[in-house]
Amino acid sequence: MQGFISALLRTTIRLQVKPVLGPPFPIPAQRTLLRLSSSLMRPPRGSEIAPISMSGVPAERVRCGHSDDGAILYLHGGAYVAGGPDTHRSITGRLARLARAEVFAPDYRLAPEHPFPAALDDAVGAYRWLLNEGYTPGQIAIAGDSAG
Repeated sequence: MQGFISALLRTTIRLQVKPVLGPPFPIPAQRTLLRLSSSLMRPPRGSEIAPISMSGVPAERVRCGHSDDGAILYLHGGAYVAGGPDTHRSITGRLARLARAEVFAPDYRLAPEHPFPAALDDAVGAYRWLLNEGYTPGQIAIAGDSAG
C-alpha cells in the first residue's frame, strides 16, 4: 500500500506541481506550492534531522540508521528560486538510509533575492566545510535533483 501511495504522490507532483514551477507563475506561489506538496511526503521512520551551519550556510544533517564513513552533499531542486532542505526530506532521508551515509543539505540562497552565483557559492562553501570536517574527496558524493 505504501508503494501505491508513493507512486500516486510522485505522479501528482509531476502532473500538478512541476508545471507551475517556473514562469509565468509568481515565485511566492511557486515556493508555497512546493512546500505544500512536500509536506505530503515524509522521510523514512528513524530519520534524524538536525539543523547545522556549513561555513555560514544553514543546512540540515540527515541520518537514518547506521552511517558508514561517507557523506552526501545534496543540492535540492526548485529552479534556484524555490525549495530547501525541508522540502526534500523524503529524498534526503531515503538517501541516508539506502547509502548508509550522512546527508548534508545546504539551504543555499535563492534567486531573485540572491542572484547567481550565490547558490553556487553556498554549494562550494558547503563542500569545503565537509573537507574541513575531515571528509576526503573520495568520501563525498554530490547529489541533487532538477536545479541541484
